[in-house]
Amino acid sequence: MARFEVLILGNSSALSAYGRHPSGQVINIHEQCLLIDCGEGTQDRLSQYQIKAHRIDHIFISHLHGDHYFGLPGLITSLNLTGRKNPLFIYSPKGLKELIQMILELAGSALNYEISWIEINTSTSIILLDDPIKQVHAFPLYHRIETYGFLVNDKPGQRIFRSELFVDRMPSFETIRKLKEGNDVLLENGRILSVEDSTHPPKNQRRYAYCSDTAFAPDIIPLIYDSDLIYHEATYSESHHEKAKENFHSTAGQAAEIALKANVKKLILGHFSSRYKVLDTLLEEARSIFPNTELTVEGNWYQV
Repeated sequence: MARFEVLILGNSSALSAYGRHPSGQVINIHEQCLLIDCGEGTQDRLSQYQIKAHRIDHIFISHLHGDHYFGLPGLITSLNLTGRKNPLFIYSPKGLKELIQMILELAGSALNYEISWIEINTSTSIILLDDPIKQVHAFPLYHRIETYGFLVNDKPGQRIFRSELFVDRMPSFETIRKLKEGNDVLLENGRILSVEDSTHPPKNQRRYAYCSDTAFAPDIIPLIYDSDLIYHEATYSESHHEKAKENFHSTAGQAAEIALKANVKKLILGHFSSRYKVLDTLLEEARSIFPNTELTVEGNWYQV
């Protein structure tokens, strides 16, 4: 099966602490790389984990708090210095384009490649990117400023030809192609090769949901329902429930409740407050509600 996995570049909230860094993730989907959020130092961690920045054509910024985009000006200018020519697509709430352009203008920096800015402004789930391999959706979260989560899914692809049924005489490549595309085929002898009999259904679509900074938000449950993997912020433990509410963040227990009600397969937690050196309490709280939970670890890949 084609690769679909998530690399954690940063899982800290606001401040770097205890070896944890601001938010950033790489998604490898069928050998195409997407970047979600770009906290300070993201380009350094791309290098550390041997991800070539030139492979990234699409960057998604969840919101305009600095720990989610302060690494973007450096990444953009470094790509220019290292000879990027391909266009770069950046998706974000309103304001980021003007901010980055001002930085570049004040620095007298002229880019040798084009940036296409796609502004996100929605009160429901919308498709930002749709190609033959993948889709990326944005959906609103509930934070102190305009903030979005992202749902990434691959596409099922073609049906799977049952070659074991044709040991004696294999059909032509053209016949196999039509069957895999979902078409019955009329043979020269008048026999019909049925799609249902000659192929297996395509492999299931896989879904990854990124739930960045957000207060407890049951409204997102139908938007991420049945996801294979979700990343959900867990800035606080339940002992700081009121702090989470005040700052429009979630506790580990609330993240687990979202995962449970959304019928997801696996939950990974991140965006940890710098007040916690050890994160065991957060993990225990989440697992008491949703057992298939892990704490994210920077540098680790998580399979979708």
